[in-house]
Amino acid sequence: QNRLSQLDLSDPEGLQAAISDPAGIFGPEGQSEAQRRINDDIQSTIAVIEGLASNAVLKLGGRLLGNSAAIDEAFMRKRIERSDGERLSEQFFGIEVTRAGIEKGQSFIQGVIDRAGEEGVVPLWTREGSFPTPSELEAPGLWLARLELEP
Repeated sequence: QNRLSQLDLSDPEGLQAAISDPAGIFGPEGQSEAQRRINDDIQSTIAVIEGLASNAVLKLGGRLLGNSAAIDEAFMRKRIERSDGERLSEQFFGIEVTRAGIEKGQSFIQGVIDRAGEEGVVPLWTREGSFPTPSELEAPGLWLARLELEP
């Protein structure tokens, strides 16, 4: 917000530089603490959604093909290889889909399933406020304990 207010609208070169690098204006360096927390929550939500999608692909691919590793890898590549427009949108909104984030989501979902079975993930879409915090994303047991689902 502060960097945006410092843009000189009469400086075409400065405006061009800002447009070509939106992360410089909207990226994490220019965010307040509250904005960083919101961004962390959004990144956690994206990771969980990616983890759920990956789990579904692995499960279906395994049933249909017996081995879904190649499908999972192709699915992963499709999710992390972005067009210029998609990358620009991600920078503008401060969202980044990375292999590490996807793997974190996969690990979280698998951790929940290992501890509470397939039904352990159901609260993600049936209970308001049930998405994991960034800390819980790292430790599925904490999330299960918060929701009182630990066996």
